[in-house]
Amino acid sequence: MILYQPDGSPNITPFKSKPRTCFLITRLGHPMPKQAVKMREAVTRICRKHGYKVIDAAVEVTGRDFLLKIWRLIASTPISIAISHEEFPLPTLMNIYYELGIARTMGKETMIVKSIQAIHPSDLVRDEYIEFNKNFNTDP
Repeated sequence: MILYQPDGSPNITPFKSKPRTCFLITRLGHPMPKQAVKMREAVTRICRKHGYKVIDAAVEVTGRDFLLKIWRLIASTPISIAISHEEFPLPTLMNIYYELGIARTMGKETMIVKSIQAIHPSDLVRDEYIEFNKNFNTDP
C-alpha cells in the first residue's frame, strides 16, 4: 500500500514500525480537565495491562512539521485511541477527529473514548464508542 503524506505526496521516507504500541489522540498541554487526565491514565493502564505501550505526539520533538510527525506516529502504530471530552476547546476536538480520520484512512484499528457529555461530530454519530463512566475500569 502506498501511504500519502498530508501534503498529498507519496511517503518515500522509511519509518520504524512500533508494534504493540497505541497512539493516543488527545489534547496536549495545559490546562487539562481533571476527568480528561483520569481518562488518559485509565486508557494507558488498560493498554499496558494488555502489553501495549502508549505514545502521543509529545513523545518526540522533531523540530519539523507537527502534522507530519503525527502522521508518521500514526503510520507506525497499529492502533489509535481518541479521547474526547466536553471541556476540550473546539479547535482541539477538530484536531482529534482529524487525526482519527488519518488513522482510519491508513486502515488502523481505532477507538473513541469519550466523556459522558462529549458530543460526536455529525459524521460519527453512528460510530461505536466507549463512554468513560464509573464502570470504565471494570473487567468483563
